Amino acid sequence: MGAQMVSSLIGEAMLGARLTMLERSVISLLYGLYGGEGTSYEEVGGMLRISVGLVKEFEASGLRKLKAWSK
Repeated sequence: MGAQMVSSLIGEAMLGARLTMLERSVISLLYGLYGGEGTSYEEVGGMLRISVGLVKEFEASGLRKLKAWSK
């Protein structure tokens, strides 16, 4: 399976699970889902101009939605 196909499947899952734009952005940046390396909570917060606490909240919320959607 190619990288482009994996990216497409991840995108579909995020849309299917109804993640918000911030949840998608946080998860993508933290885990390097689109070809990059993972980014720290502090870096993601700086990029999105939100606190580290909010980064962690958006990550947890998005992962919960993905887990529920995959069942």
